[in-house]
Amino acid sequence: MIATDSSTLKLFINASGAFFGAFFAFMFGLITYYWTKWVERQNKDYNTIVKLEGVLNEHLNIFSRNEYLIHGSIDTLNKGAMTYNILRKYRLVEDIELSFLDLDLINKYFEYRDSANSLNNDFEVANKASDILREVFLSGKADDSAIKFNAQILVTNLIALNKMAAVTDDETKSLLCLIRIKIREDKPGLVGVRRLFWHPYKPDEQELKKEMAKLEKEIVETKEASAKIILRSLKK
Repeated sequence: MIATDSSTLKLFINASGAFFGAFFAFMFGLITYYWTKWVERQNKDYNTIVKLEGVLNEHLNIFSRNEYLIHGSIDTLNKGAMTYNILRKYRLVEDIELSFLDLDLINKYFEYRDSANSLNNDFEVANKASDILREVFLSGKADDSAIKFNAQILVTNLIALNKMAAVTDDETKSLLCLIRIKIREDKPGLVGVRRLFWHPYKPDEQELKKEMAKLEKEIVETKEASAKIILRSLKK
């Protein structure tokens, strides 16, 4: 009887050891899986923020270019000539917001995307209006008074469009400042506690104002450098 009980106990211990061994192996695998997914998600969020920084810098350049072209088109139309300038639309990365972990950033980007899309539509309308006016002018199918009347309508629309573009440009700068701060502060650690307790960084108003001043200074310096390059090129 004692031998039988001993064999049963030994069998139970062996079975329990096998069960708990398999259980802990399963739990370790599950934890490793979710940890890996969490790390991948953090990296995707950070890499997407870096990508958005590049897109926003591109938008700043597009605004400067379009502003220059709009002023040139207005001057040309006021002189009774036609413009061949084409306003460039803002490039938007489709569904980029799906990669963000910060809900506040998602909402802010939604608002910015809507503004950029609206502006892109206005750019397209202005380009088409300019094309139609130029074609009618070159065809000689309309008299001078009709051409001048429609040219002034286009000038008025371009002035309003330039003001709307300036508002969107302010939104670009505001979002870019937030992104630049998050790139510095939101970078996940390689391993350990920083990874485990990572959360999106929330800059305060003072930080945003400081970053805006820095950005504005960089923009001015870039414009001055570009102007010098253009002047040197014209002197050759």
